[in-house]
Amino acid sequence: MDRLRERGRQLLAWRDWPLASGILLAICAVGEALLRGFATPALIMSVVATGPLALRDRYLPTVAVMVSGATAALLALQHGVSVAGLIGQLMVLSLLAARYPRPASAVGLVPLAGNVIYPYTGSAGSRPVALLLFCLGAAAVALGYGRRKLTQVRHDNVVLAERARIARELHDVVAHHVSMMVVQAESARVGTPGLPPAGEASLTAIRDTGRQALAEMRRLVGMLRAEPGESADRAPQPGLHDLDELVAAARAAGNDVQLRREGQPQPVPAGVDVTAYRIVQEALTNVRRHAPGAPAEVLLRYADHTVQVKISDRGPGPATINRDGHGLLGMRERAAMIGGSLHTGPAPGGGYVVIADLPVREAAS
Repeated sequence: MDRLRERGRQLLAWRDWPLASGILLAICAVGEALLRGFATPALIMSVVATGPLALRDRYLPTVAVMVSGATAALLALQHGVSVAGLIGQLMVLSLLAARYPRPASAVGLVPLAGNVIYPYTGSAGSRPVALLLFCLGAAAVALGYGRRKLTQVRHDNVVLAERARIARELHDVVAHHVSMMVVQAESARVGTPGLPPAGEASLTAIRDTGRQALAEMRRLVGMLRAEPGESADRAPQPGLHDLDELVAAARAAGNDVQLRREGQPQPVPAGVDVTAYRIVQEALTNVRRHAPGAPAEVLLRYADHTVQVKISDRGPGPATINRDGHGLLGMRERAAMIGGSLHTGPAPGGGYVVIADLPVREAAS
């Protein structure tokens, strides 16, 4: 059963699935039209009511207009909607509701609603069938709307979880630096002979303020550190100096990953260091998931004000790019938290690319 589910997920994740399903639905519509003896205009409308679905991922509004218009034309031609055409219309209504606010999906119901008010066949006896078609359309809209709300909830949960992980990591980084400030202030106060009273008071204030800041951070972030099953001992946070080991691990997992560096290496703020590492880590995980065995490259580029990481592969890329994928959301959230930016998408020569531009001097200041 697990293998069957996995096969189903792979089929739905196939990047050419929209194109293949639209063409298959159009072929079914032609076959049905020929079996039912449709005239040429009705046969053409049957194709228009299904074929455009092959382009639904990129041009959904245009596809919705074409499919809904063809559905209305079939009803006006008194042939009724074909089974393939009905499937196409319901798919369009569900996708509209899943991607756009309610008014947009309601527009897609106009042809079916008009058929209830005034049946295109001109016969009041066909109104029950028209009402059934409208109810099916409304159900498709409700299904798409529910999917949209579920996706939004998942999106929010992923963002909150990622922010919690970032908070824990930043706590480790900031706490280390504040602790060093406290130790150095106390060492300077005790170890400097002949220190004026004003200087001693200033160093004491720095020490006390640092200790108070550490206590506040532990209070605020403590709940985020205690995850079920997480050990109390936490390893030091990784950074750009660990990229060689990360790339070696990805290579051992089956992908030919190469690491390349450009520019003059320079120290970067700890938050940027951790963020860059985590983005590369998540991107390589996505490469293993979506393009197993495909060659990939990690480029680390140092500039005056930024450090850029670019992860590219020559695989098929995520199927019909899942913009709500947890990995992409996490990477984007991490980059935004330190004032950086993240760009993802298909590479010009094929494959997929992730580019993160992270500020260095702004973050340091």
